[in-house]
Amino acid sequence: MKRQPPRHYPWTVTLAGVQRMNTGQSVKDIAGDLGVGNHMLLYKWMRLWNHDGERGLMTKRDKREADG
Repeated sequence: MKRQPPRHYPWTVTLAGVQRMNTGQSVKDIAGDLGVGNHMLLYKWMRLWNHDGERGLMTKRDKREADG
């Protein structure tokens, strides 16, 4: 079985996932709605958000664009 490369999600998708987790919605439901293959990824996004806020969910490129 060939391993697939990791998928990258726009920070707006990651933010939406974190916001929905904060409202108490089911992680598996959120992952299904957002098209995230592995629901455990949402827990990683939550950790990043708790540590650095919205910037924690952004890629380096997104951060550069946000900084102008």
